[in-house]
Amino acid sequence: MKSAADEYVTMAEASRRGVVGMDALRRRVRTGDLPVFVDGRDVRRKMIRVADLERLAEIRPAQVSQGVATGSS
Repeated sequence: MKSAADEYVTMAEASRRGVVGMDALRRRVRTGDLPVFVDGRDVRRKMIRVADLERLAEIRPAQVSQGVATGSS
């Protein structure tokens, strides 16, 4: 049985799971906040580790920058 740390889903499946939308996923991948992996069977297929996806949903303290709270980590 695979643990969540060993499980990968496509970006579309990650978006369907409802943690964040597809645009937010793409933005986090582009900024380097969310690692993306390539499926060896099809290099066009971008995969996200479920553990990383779950990390996005965690509640954590906001960072305060010039009086404005942000959710970035």
